[in-house]
Amino acid sequence: MLEGFEHLVDAFAGLVAELLRQVPGLTVLAVGRRPLGVAGERVFAPAPLGEDEAVKLFAERATRQGVAVREEAGVRESCRRLDGIPLAIELAAERLRPWTCGSPPPRPPGRAGRRRAQAQKSYGR
Repeated sequence: MLEGFEHLVDAFAGLVAELLRQVPGLTVLAVGRRPLGVAGERVFAPAPLGEDEAVKLFAERATRQGVAVREEAGVRESCRRLDGIPLAIELAAERLRPWTCGSPPPRPPGRAGRRRAQAQKSYGR
């Protein structure tokens, strides 16, 4: 599994192509924002969750953290800001303790901040 190398796609594409030639039967799972362009590649682009699905996922993950979701409008806005991306929603719900469900999350500190920086880097920002 390869992940988090959006800024090095061209270099990794060559490496993956060579590995596939050298190792019969090898399967590579590459997670990224754009395809590698390697022969035989299959691209799966998951769609973002719908608004109701996103809110439901957020509420489920919040409940696991011991936080009851009371203000659905704030959760809906947070899910919209997270573009309905399941992983982003799960990460936000994990951070519920330092913020309320009625307001969007602050800029995430620590490990979550590094994830945000990695996401921004993958978008070239």
